[in-house]
Parts: sequence; C-alpha cells; structure tokens
Amino acid sequence: MKDIIIIVNARFIPQERNSTYIYGVVQHVLRCADVLKQGGVNVGFLLYKRDEDLAEPLLEPGTVVQTFPAMTLHFHFGMEPNAVKAVFRSAIHHITESWGQGATRDPLLYYQTSALLPYAPTDHLIAITHHSPFVEQVARSIGTEAAWKAFNWDHPKAEHLLRTQNQALEIIASRDNIHCLEISILQQQFLREYGIAERQIHRIPQPVGSDESEPEPLPPLLASALQDRAARSGLVAVTVVSRFDYFKNIELYIDGCCLALQNRALQQVLVIGGFADDEIRTQLQSRIPAELASAFLFIPRMERGVLTGALFPELANQAVFACTSRFDLVPYTALEAARAGLCTIVPDHGRVGAAEYIPDHYQFSDSPAGLATLLTKLASHPGYLEQFQQTAAKIRQATSDEAFFDSFVEICSRI
Repeated sequence: MKDIIIIVNARFIPQERNSTYIYGVVQHVLRCADVLKQGGVNVGFLLYKRDEDLAEPLLEPGTVVQTFPAMTLHFHFGMEPNAVKAVFRSAIHHITESWGQGATRDPLLYYQTSALLPYAPTDHLIAITHHSPFVEQVARSIGTEAAWKAFNWDHPKAEHLLRTQNQALEIIASRDNIHCLEISILQQQFLREYGIAERQIHRIPQPVGSDESEPEPLPPLLASALQDRAARSGLVAVTVVSRFDYFKNIELYIDGCCLALQNRALQQVLVIGGFADDEIRTQLQSRIPAELASAFLFIPRMERGVLTGALFPELANQAVFACTSRFDLVPYTALEAARAGLCTIVPDHGRVGAAEYIPDHYQFSDSPAGLATLLTKLASHPGYLEQFQQTAAKIRQATSDEAFFDSFVEICSRI
C-alpha cells in the first residue's frame, strides 16, 4: 500500500474536529486519514486555496491538519498549468520528507475533485473521489432548468462548470494512471455512461465509522420538546440538513408531514438545519396550516456530535428520519441516523445514493402523498421501526472503518 497525500480545498477543513460539517467531503477525508494512519499508512494533506490576486503559485509551509503534516498551495485557475505543477511537486516533496526515513517518495495522490487535473503532476498514481454531482449528471436526472436551480447558478456559470467538468473527464479517460474511487453508486453509473473505462472505476464504502468525540448535549429547546414528547404517544418525524437548498427538497418533507398530521399519524415534526434567521425557513413555515403549526419545531443546524451522540440515539425506535432529496450522492446524515438505529426512509426515484442500503418497504413515492402514506404505515405498525435495527446493523458493517480500509487497500493493490 502506497503512502498517501490527500488533496482537498482548504476552506472545507474545519478548525475544530467536531464542528458543524457543511460538506460531506470533510467527514470523508478526516475519517479516511484516521483509518489509513491506524493501518500503518503515512498520510499527509495538500490543501489548496484560490487567490485571484496572485501572479504566481505560492506554497505555504508549516500547515497541520489535525495531526497530519500538510502544505497549502495558493493559486488560481488562470495560471499557467506547468507553473502550478512545479509548485505541486515541491509540496509533494516537502510532505514526503516530513514522513521520515523509510517512507515512500512516490505517494498516491488522492483528490476529492477532478477540477485540479489540468494542474496535477502526471508522474504519480492518482485516485479521485467525486463528492459533488456533475452538472450533466443532474441535468439528465431532473432536467436542465431544475439542475440550474439546484446549483443556484445562472446559465453562464453552470455552462462554464459543465465545460470544466467535461475537460476533467476527458483527462481521466485518456490516462491509465487515474482511477475513480467512488463512494456513490450514482457516480459509478454516470462515469460508465460517460465512457470512462471500467478498469478505472472502483467502489469504496463511505468511511462513516464511529464518532469517538464526547457526545454534545441537546439544545435546551429541543431537549425540552423531546421531554414533553416522552409523556405522550405517537410517531415523530425528523429531517436534518446543513442548509435549505433546492437539492434537499424540504418542501416535500413539510407538505408530506402536514398530510401525515392530518391523518393523525404523527405527533411531532422536527426540521433541523439552516440558521435561525434563514429566509427560506420563514418560507417553509408559511406552508404549514395554522392548525398544524404547533406540531412543527424548527431548530438551527447542529454540530455532528449532537446529532450522532445525543439526538439520533434518543430517537431510535421512536421516530423516523426522512430524506427527501431530489438528488443526493451520499446523504451522510441519513446514513448516520440509520447507523444509530433511527428508522430512515428515502424516496424511491433512484437519485439518492443511500437508497442502496434501504429496503424497498422503507422507500416512498416521490410526492407529499407518498411520504404521508409511508409515515402513516409506520405509525400504524410500530414493529417496522424495531425491524429497522436489522438494516441498521448491515449499514454499520458496510460503512465501518474496517470495510473502508480493506476496500481501499485492496483497490490500491490492483491499480
């Protein structure tokens, strides 16, 4: 197994390990680094920052990501590629030197996007995990106009990204030393459809692993609401997002839960995400009929330790986590909820990566009525919540540190 340098955008890396993770890529790279280090692999980070004011690429030494040696590359995409490659090589040299004697000087370069490929050294083995969907991929799935809206971009910006992504895909297709290690079955499907060779496409498990940090207490408002709920019977619905965007389709969740409340299938609805002064939150609240408003509780987004260490275990066997995304490669929060034993349901449209782990009877038709129907069924048959523990156990095994390490090492031995 080669030693590894993980290449990731510097703005994704949090200052605190247990901070609110906005991007799933953060959870992935930090867990990946921990697991590989525990397995005896030397790990370093090459962070990059775009700086449009620079005339030449700049290397910032002395950076540390958690306990891992790191360098930071400052550049912008308008720079001459060979100049960036030269600084890239210097960063690789500094990181491998920091590992000491016996470490490889020819590490695997592990990218979290293919956007950097035009600037990457060509003489190293490269692995890429695509954490974000491709514009063309989303447009094929939900339509061009909906895709533009989902990315929240105007047409020129989206079209520029489309060209950039296609350029990167052509580089992948033309070079045998680039391999795609995908954590989503949806990415594998798209790469095959695009024409990337099967030998370059590999599947690795999401390294969700275990959360070793101390559980954080629940916010007082939520703790009080759950305490009040404990004195009453009835099903609770919950969804958690970092931000309310078009991809997450929280409108469907709100409307479906309103129907389920009218069916007397729910006792309470939790909506966790965004900020306290979020305008979209106000728009979502306006969808709720006045007579149902008291059943809804909106809470700003939480730190991961609160979710995995306190909320999800508290709600296991008593609530349903609903993912309503229009398109989601890897809904990490949904997987973490399921791992904790919280019954997790997803739409059946085939555009949510976590659906591969969720049995059909926990999937709903992609509409408010479809969501309400499944919630009503679960409320009427509490045994379904208990039976979900079998699914939870399978997900814990499939997304364990051991599963990730074994898969990663096995793939790297072949490429």
